[in-house]
Amino acid sequence: MNKRRPKVVALIIYACLVAISCKKKSSDLPSEVQNLSKYKGEIHGHRGDRGSFPENTIPACISALKKKVDFIEIDVVISKDHQVVVSHEPYMHHILMNTPDGGVIDEANQLNYNLFTMTADSIKTYVAGNLPHPQFKSQQPTKTYKPTLVGLIDTLNIYAEQFNLPEPKFNIELKSNPNLYGKYQPKPGQFVELLMQTLKDKGMIDRVQLQSFDLAVLEYLHENYPDMPLNYLVGKGNLDENLAKLSFKPQAYAVHFELLKSVKDVEAIKNKGMKAVVWTVNEKKQIAQMKNWGVDVIITDYPERALF
Repeated sequence: MNKRRPKVVALIIYACLVAISCKKKSSDLPSEVQNLSKYKGEIHGHRGDRGSFPENTIPACISALKKKVDFIEIDVVISKDHQVVVSHEPYMHHILMNTPDGGVIDEANQLNYNLFTMTADSIKTYVAGNLPHPQFKSQQPTKTYKPTLVGLIDTLNIYAEQFNLPEPKFNIELKSNPNLYGKYQPKPGQFVELLMQTLKDKGMIDRVQLQSFDLAVLEYLHENYPDMPLNYLVGKGNLDENLAKLSFKPQAYAVHFELLKSVKDVEAIKNKGMKAVVWTVNEKKQIAQMKNWGVDVIITDYPERALF
């Protein structure tokens, strides 16, 4: 009899036991891990990929496209020559922008750089990405500009085709404030029509959803474009109070994630026949919680943290 055989057999048995113990069934995993692996919701890149590149710029949106987000979330305003411009503010924000010659824009004077009084071509001459963002220290320095929506769509469509990526889809927020009508923006009807005409001209109607905090914008969209998916953005108040302000039920209720206190709040939204959308969720623990609660859409500055 081979004296080494008992040792060999013992090693084989030990290896099998180790393999069995390591290969746990999915039912043996923690419930939060199981839930995350089953998450079927959408991830939207906030202002493109703001965690990595200057917000609402072509580089930020290309980065989000490369990370394969479901939708690229952007903001739009209107220029003097009625072009749809990609920007969160209707002016040059001092933290984000420099003058065409690289000069500093003072916070006290930033409202004087009113995009509604500037042509789209002149807006492009201002420099984005030169300044380090105090909240997003991992942003890559990138000298760029505020693009028109047409320019952004054209660039991303070409990039997606060239690199065999999914066609870009957009979640577009109309940055509208009743206090700014006629001063920093057109009235809601004209704002909506300028945006919708651009989307029609570029063949993007089926690849877009729209959102806004402005009730007048949402009402106009619902009345004139009833098939357009709408997200009702809210940052305060409760569900019933906010819905009572609208004459219709939108397709989605887009709430700041901290307003949701439990899974019951998510269920309440869904029970009214709306999607539950949360913004802007950046920490991994918070993202995991939103997924566990079953929200339909997570909007985040860090898509890579949510795409797992």
